[in-house]
Amino acid sequence: MKKMIVLVFGVIAFLSFSKPVLANEGTFKIVSSVTGGEGRCFASSVFVDGLYRVLVTCRDLRVAVDAEANKYVVWSEVLSSGKRRRMGEIMNGKLMSNVDEKFDRIFVTTERDSYVSKPVGAEVLSGTVELIDFGSTVNARVTPTPTSYKAVTVVAETTTQPTRLVSVVTGLGKAILLGFVILLVIVGVMSYLARRKSL
Repeated sequence: MKKMIVLVFGVIAFLSFSKPVLANEGTFKIVSSVTGGEGRCFASSVFVDGLYRVLVTCRDLRVAVDAEANKYVVWSEVLSSGKRRRMGEIMNGKLMSNVDEKFDRIFVTTERDSYVSKPVGAEVLSGTVELIDFGSTVNARVTPTPTSYKAVTVVAETTTQPTRLVSVVTGLGKAILLGFVILLVIVGVMSYLARRKSL
């Protein structure tokens, strides 16, 4: 009875301290925040092993927007709380990043330093998450179904005669091993005789 009570309290404690997984997978069309602005990016976010793996690819970004603020930095944002996190700098029109928290929006700023902790420069591109479109026949929410297993018989062909090269290498390996064992025995015997002679 005591074990059952401890087990029930343990399960309740585990469930109360664990955070629910909020899988926010989707795509982002990141377009200019300024009317008539240049550049656009596409991003995808997939939840794998506890992290959101984010891939970003961009087109038509100017090489040097400003003489000083010439680095494009990508940020993630949670719209409900306004929390922003740096994802990284766009290099050669690409970015691959890992984010450990749910986010709803991606935006790009031009910065003087690519390692800033808060966005300081002008926001040039932004986009919000869109659900992944799996087509009309597939639901966005996947429900697991049991898989039936069929027994499969695998027949492997084995050769009974080893090739000549394998035989030579095997014989050479055995000869080297035998020589090492003989050398070890000789060293042991010589060491034993030297000790006896010194006594």
